Amino acid sequence: MRPVKKLTIAVEQLEDGLKAFFDQRYFSAIVLAGAAEELLGNYLKKHDLPNAFQEFKSVAAKIAETLESASASIKLSDVEKYVGDRMNRAYNECKHSSPRKDEIWLEPRSDAKDALDRALANYYLLFSLGEYRLTDIPLASQFTALLINQEEK
Repeated sequence: MRPVKKLTIAVEQLEDGLKAFFDQRYFSAIVLAGAAEELLGNYLKKHDLPNAFQEFKSVAAKIAETLESASASIKLSDVEKYVGDRMNRAYNECKHSSPRKDEIWLEPRSDAKDALDRALANYYLLFSLGEYRLTDIPLASQFTALLINQEEK
């Protein structure tokens, strides 16, 4: 046995997730990106920085709270939990088994894209700190270009 940094594992998972995405192996991309996102997010927590999952969840909850501000029935914590559960649904469904459920409903490409986007956001924030020996991930720029081109359409 030898020690392995979790950051090394996260980067490999992210690289493999991107490769799986471009190979149209979306379920693998979802699981790999979700795992990388979680590990990278924990590194951000060490620096008291919010990770992509926390940021998205918080923003969505604040928007919902603003829209429902006239209603006393909405609680920010309930909205954050709902948004978090929805964001992690594809990841959790792809990695867990249930004896009662042998079929799930997903948008594989879209769910993989979302998971990779969050994992890359965490990676780039860590990269910008300059504290870790992180390098460019070759497929990351291709993935980012794909996201930008789709938003322009």
